[in-house]
Amino acid sequence: PDALQTATGLDREAMDVLVEKLSQQGALVSLPEGWIMATQQWQRVESRIMEELARYHEAHPLKIGMPREALRSRLGLDLRMFGNLLDQLARDEKIAEGGGAVKLESHGLRYTETQQGKIDALMISLKQTPYSPPDTKTAQALVGNDVFQALLDQGALVQISPDIWFEAHTYQHMIEQIKKH
Repeated sequence: PDALQTATGLDREAMDVLVEKLSQQGALVSLPEGWIMATQQWQRVESRIMEELARYHEAHPLKIGMPREALRSRLGLDLRMFGNLLDQLARDEKIAEGGGAVKLESHGLRYTETQQGKIDALMISLKQTPYSPPDTKTAQALVGNDVFQALLDQGALVQISPDIWFEAHTYQHMIEQIKKH
């Protein structure tokens, strides 16, 4: 509203009344940090963000979400405005953010039957020898590089070094045992 007030020359009270009236009429959308946007512009930006995320999810189904900076760059938006837009979409429960990634709220990792079967086989072998999992290359050969990375991204596996990793519960148990001693 401050930039709008400067551009129109209206005093603060008149500007607040105008913004409130336009908001009630549906012509403006209020964003976090006191930002406002014309409803049509908001709808275009919202649609573009949702389309970019949908394309990303389709191209990378095993990724939790699109890197936040990659999305901002694709949209060509200023950092602060981008943050406010994402905050609003998150409040509207259309997107979710975490770990530097942005995803559609509806997106979830879905493994194929074959992938799930390989994951199950890996997890069964980990239950048999929880403290001596196979090396990373062997595990990647078993489930596939993308699936292995997805399991890391999800937190199902914890990688300690390039070649050492554990199932998350086993790792937590190890940490708890170390803390006890």
